[in-house]
Amino acid sequence: MSTPLTVTRIGHACQLLEIGGIRVLTDPWFTETAIYHQGEPVAATVESLGQVDAVVVSHEHYDHCDLDALVTGGFDLGTPLIGPGTVATIARDKGFRDVRAIEAWESTTVGGLTVTATPGEHGVHEVTFVIQAGGRTVFFGGDSLRVPELDTIPQRFGPVDLAILARSTWPSCPPTDCASGR
Repeated sequence: MSTPLTVTRIGHACQLLEIGGIRVLTDPWFTETAIYHQGEPVAATVESLGQVDAVVVSHEHYDHCDLDALVTGGFDLGTPLIGPGTVATIARDKGFRDVRAIEAWESTTVGGLTVTATPGEHGVHEVTFVIQAGGRTVFFGGDSLRVPELDTIPQRFGPVDLAILARSTWPSCPPTDCASGR
């Protein structure tokens, strides 16, 4: 594949994807609160991001949808923000102007980028995403558990170049407990 694909891990599920010249921010989380602790250094600030072409947000939990940090950090609120309806409502309330609500198997485009919501399951309404540009395909899993519908992604979209899954926030729990969310 000739289209460059790079990822900058900012923390947890917050990543900056670069596919060719297209830059996509996933599940923004830049600030901590008393009950939301990153557990790792945050690798970038909102101010240091530079131009971002799209933001994808899987669900409304604070550690995936820190829109206040984007607003106070001077982020361009005209940047397309893509997520399920629950996230779209929050984004509009925060002043984002190009909000695109998509649900599982729906797509939207931003320039040469196609973002398709795929099923997710997390205890709140969540979607995962297939992000495509320049012949590259990235799966972004947000906080979702594994759901059987995701097995169809290679048949629907072809080979996946990169799958991004958030690291577990369940310290040292047995895999069966982590998978069930207990």
